[in-house]
Amino acid sequence: MFNLNFTICHKIKSFMKHKKIMILTVYIASINGLLAPILPLLFMKSLKGGAMILLSYPFTVSLVGSIDSIGTILGSLISSKFERFSIYSLLRVNMMLTIVELVLIYMNSLVVLLPIIFFSSLLVGLTMPMFEAELVTNCDSDSLGMVNGLIDSVLVCVVPVGTGIFTGIATQNVSLALVILMLLLVILIILSGTMLRRWE
Repeated sequence: MFNLNFTICHKIKSFMKHKKIMILTVYIASINGLLAPILPLLFMKSLKGGAMILLSYPFTVSLVGSIDSIGTILGSLISSKFERFSIYSLLRVNMMLTIVELVLIYMNSLVVLLPIIFFSSLLVGLTMPMFEAELVTNCDSDSLGMVNGLIDSVLVCVVPVGTGIFTGIATQNVSLALVILMLLLVILIILSGTMLRRWE
């Protein structure tokens, strides 16, 4: 137990030494926490049927999941062609697209929503290798493994937390969950423009 606590403390200390990576991690973790509930909210809205269903509910879930996965994979494959773009700019564009997604979910516009999901997932795939490159560039070889491990833990943890909170709200009122998510994304976009400008 002592060794475990020592290892965790050592990882946190190593992480805190790299201010740019720390800020970028908090930024990405916040985005991940807000993006994670999007598809679950879409599926919850689809349960009501109507324009949010294509052929059948299982087909809709499979189609949306496939588009999401294809976009992410394709983005990671072509990320080298977008090296001239800032990771911060791509993340902000992704948040803006996510707001559009939420509006379309609210309006029950699944057909228009599908290509937006693809482009949003594409941006996620593009930024993942960029984030890894930032880690390698800003962390020395001695601390890279520990910092990377801590970051992975943080990014994994925020996904179920964000999903749980917003799906919990959505069980009472899906529209309320969508509106709260939109407001938080707008706030994050505004804050990111101020906090991250000096890192670009």
